[in-house]
Amino acid sequence: MATTSSRTDPTNILGNIERIFSTLNNKLEKDVRDHLKNVYSTLAVCMLTAVFGVVANSVLGLYSWAFVLAIAQFGLLFMLMTTQHSRETENKRLAYLFGFAFLILLWFSMLT
Repeated sequence: MATTSSRTDPTNILGNIERIFSTLNNKLEKDVRDHLKNVYSTLAVCMLTAVFGVVANSVLGLYSWAFVLAIAQFGLLFMLMTTQHSRETENKRLAYLFGFAFLILLWFSMLT
């Protein structure tokens, strides 16, 4: 009877996932790893701010502010698109992005 190792066993799902993440350091260059870390951490913070938007709407009940919030969303999106991307404006662009994520789910939670 042949034994299979956890590296090739298709039924060991958690072991396979762990192997994928443990070998990323060997497969990706440092610059790529740093970029991916920045991208996914920004995505995670955007999701958290969006959740805060839903919570803020459920607590404050801003249903009469829907038009103002829609204008603010477009304003932040326009400012995000027109701000030049450089090292000096990176924090400003992140603030615009997080504000947009907050407002978009604040507004969308009114639709439900």
